Amino acid sequence: MSELAIVTYLRGQERLTPELIEIGNQLHLRYPGLVMELYVESAHALHAPDADFPIRVTHIQGTKYRKLLHALQGTDHRYLLSLDNDIAADIPGLLHLVTQTMDGNFDLAACRTNAARMG
Repeated sequence: MSELAIVTYLRGQERLTPELIEIGNQLHLRYPGLVMELYVESAHALHAPDADFPIRVTHIQGTKYRKLLHALQGTDHRYLLSLDNDIAADIPGLLHLVTQTMDGNFDLAACRTNAARMG
């Protein structure tokens, strides 16, 4: 069982953002077993050459809620970090939240984030 997975979602022709890959790379330094669980609706090719962690792609239609439920029901990870692809995060703050959550063995943690302007 890996300790941590990032769960994220792409719709249509969206692509993974460099910021989301950077968050994953930073978390991978502390949690080497990190995996990204990527939920996509279309069959476009995944392009993430700068990712230092594995990305598992699942094709599923529906709402983000439905996709998150799918992730929760089929997970073998202790912790899931659900992030929108267009996140504009305070990366050090987000890393601190994840560390506090995992070190404290919390069941749930939440934070406020902003969306980046896409396109």
